[in-house]
Amino acid sequence: MLQLFTTNLAALLVIRIALGMAIAVEYTVGTALLMEWVPAKRYFRYQTYLLAYWAIGYFAAYLVGTFTTGFGDRTWQVILASSAIVSTLAGLQRLVVRQPESPR
Repeated sequence: MLQLFTTNLAALLVIRIALGMAIAVEYTVGTALLMEWVPAKRYFRYQTYLLAYWAIGYFAAYLVGTFTTGFGDRTWQVILASSAIVSTLAGLQRLVVRQPESPR
């Protein structure tokens, strides 16, 4: 039983670090892409939208984590999978939808 717990703990640690790094990269790359493609007169408005959507996403993640129940001992895995699914979709979108060269 202890072997199973340490394996799950190690997997959880690796996956959470990978998800955190992916979120950090997306956060910085999204802001840089916004600066390059949005006209200067609209930049601050879209920057505000971007930050507001990040805050909404954080709040939604909190709500999902708080109200996800009924899975017993597997609840933490369901919560982890819900964040992994969203970040995988975002990563695939970055790979499939190619951004052209910067206009600047």
